[in-house]
Amino acid sequence: MVLVSFEKKFIFTKTIKTAGTSVEIFFEPYCLPPEGYVQTHAHDETITDYGIVGFRGSGRPADTLWYNHMPAAQIREYLGPEVWNECFKFCTIRNPFDKLVSMYSFQMSRRKQSATGPEFSDLRREFLIWVKQRGFVQDRDKYMIDGAVCVDYFIRFENLFDDLAAVCRKLEIERDVSELERFKSRSRRDDRHFSEFYDAEARQIVADAYAFELDRFEYELLD
Repeated sequence: MVLVSFEKKFIFTKTIKTAGTSVEIFFEPYCLPPEGYVQTHAHDETITDYGIVGFRGSGRPADTLWYNHMPAAQIREYLGPEVWNECFKFCTIRNPFDKLVSMYSFQMSRRKQSATGPEFSDLRREFLIWVKQRGFVQDRDKYMIDGAVCVDYFIRFENLFDDLAAVCRKLEIERDVSELERFKSRSRRDDRHFSEFYDAEARQIVADAYAFELDRFEYELLD
């Protein structure tokens, strides 16, 4: 999804497996008319004088203009440079090593499995195959345009509530960040630390693929 608030003058671009759905639903009310607002997980594309809420869900209609995980360059093109430049732009970011474990777990959760899921040794083996086959999707286009960062602020998954509060202060939104609800956060069936999923080859693949993020946000490389 993408959020645009004409009233608060912000744009939220959505990255993958970074608490993006939770954050977008938290800010969604500032993009829609207050009358009759009902929070839902799925959402149709909605464009009003208050703002824009992109389509969120499965089976996106072919004629949808604004949609889930929309690239920043496309958002800027549709809004035009004047609106784009006057808005405060932000998104969420997460340690790539943790992000990929979450991404894989979410994909696995959408398949039919037993209630307990596979043994960790089997899960790790399948995860390593997935990484080494480059099954993951990068989403740098949500916060970069032509190789340059295009958003003003990153909410770090690891510092979620403090960074969320910082955005609220910037936008002059008086709201308790403890109201943030967590969506899609129960797909990981094994709560081991993400570092336990990797071997040396997989660590290097992720380090190479996400070199910019690891350097920019000073995430530690796995030993």
